[in-house]
Formats: sequence, C-alpha cells, structure tokens
Amino acid sequence: MCFAGNVSSGLQLHPDGAHLIYPVGCTVVIEKIANKQQEFLTGHTNTVSCLALSKSGNFIASGQVTHMGFKVTDC
Repeated sequence: MCFAGNVSSGLQLHPDGAHLIYPVGCTVVIEKIANKQQEFLTGHTNTVSCLALSKSGNFIASGQVTHMGFKVTDC
C-alpha cells in the first residue's frame, strides 16, 4: 500500500495489527489488511485534518478543516 497523505500521523495501525485507519478527504477509512475490505466513517463536512486512535483501539477521534467566519480587523 502506498500512502501519501497530508495529515500528520494520518496512517494509524490498529492495536489488533489487522486494520489500518486513515483519512481520505471528508472520510475516515478503516481497512482490514488481510483482504483490503474497507469501512467508511462519514460525517465530516470538510477535509479531515487530524486523526487519533486510543491505545485500546476502541475509539477514533478525527477533526476537520474549518473556517471560523470571523472577519480580521485592525484594532
């Protein structure tokens, strides 16, 4: 597998050693290494910018690029 993502620590090996977790656009992918079967976690409305996996592997946290919408002004 070739992985060239822009997310720091974006390619995570699950503690079970059988799954990879990585972002693709607005989606987080969980891929079974043995047969390349994929599950997709959707819900982000913009590009995934960070990804974390708990030590137990029971929890995945992800964040997305956002635009605050605040106008920058001089004080």
